[in-house]
Amino acid sequence: MYSNYYMSSNSILTTFDLHIQKSVIQIENLIQSSKYSDKYFIYISDTVLSKSISEYDWAFCILVLKFSSLDEEFDNLFSILNYFLYLYRYRDKFIQHKTYVDKTVKKVICF
Repeated sequence: MYSNYYMSSNSILTTFDLHIQKSVIQIENLIQSSKYSDKYFIYISDTVLSKSISEYDWAFCILVLKFSSLDEEFDNLFSILNYFLYLYRYRDKFIQHKTYVDKTVKKVICF
């Protein structure tokens, strides 16, 4: 499921600008110190407890969005959620279906 994880996700993550990377760290710290930290750690693990992997991607993005700044522009939110997915939820599907991540993120933001 997560083959070539380090090579592929790391090469993609280096393309994000410093502002996005800093925002991700801030959001991550907020989530980890919240009552949602248990859910967060389940989503970033390789374990799928009850839902499909795609449903976990969706739920993970919703959680991250909950801790994102309301003042963030759409493009920044889009990049932040992309970064989180590539960092913690990366799998071959992201490469095989190039629009999967973008479509998922856009749906979450517009939800």
